Amino acid sequence: MTISTLTSRRTTVLTALVVSIVLLIVANIEWYATTATTVLDVDERISVSGQDIMPLLSAAAFVGIAASLFIAIAHRIGLYIAGAVVVLCGIGAGAASVLAPSAAPGRLAQEVVSSVGVASGPVAEHGSVMPLIAGVCGGLLLWCGFVTIARAHRWNRTGQQYQRPVADMTQQVSQDLDARDTWDALSRGEDPSAGRTLGDTEEN
Repeated sequence: MTISTLTSRRTTVLTALVVSIVLLIVANIEWYATTATTVLDVDERISVSGQDIMPLLSAAAFVGIAASLFIAIAHRIGLYIAGAVVVLCGIGAGAASVLAPSAAPGRLAQEVVSSVGVASGPVAEHGSVMPLIAGVCGGLLLWCGFVTIARAHRWNRTGQQYQRPVADMTQQVSQDLDARDTWDALSRGEDPSAGRTLGDTEEN
């Protein structure tokens, strides 16, 4: 796989879209858990997700999905804006991954009080790989955003090259239809210029 393929518009859009969807899923999966004892001396498992610890994580994932889809259709200025938005989403995901270990104990303590009704001192949490996965997603989103910003001028020029043949093809089809209509009118013994305006007749 070449560098041009890795930095192509299609690859960037698909990568940002898939990574944002993965980030959305990861944000709502258990990140940390602990065990608390109720007043009836029953152990209860308490867990928190990435969304519980960092409430803006799911929002960053949704914005990443929207921005990646916009990259597929945007022109130059829109590409710069979408790329910057994807970069911000990547920064948010990376920050959540880094800050989660320090924020998890406090959030778990709140969940213990809410579920058990009694604060049981320091909470011993058990982590998972989800913060690491969120950090990887953040790094990939950063890459997609920077690639979009760096390649926006080239992607815009490529889009213009595709638009010109389409316009030429449309004009050619219109000319072919005019010629066919003229031939059909002559075949029926009609004057093909009868339905045209004076300006059209003078041009011919």
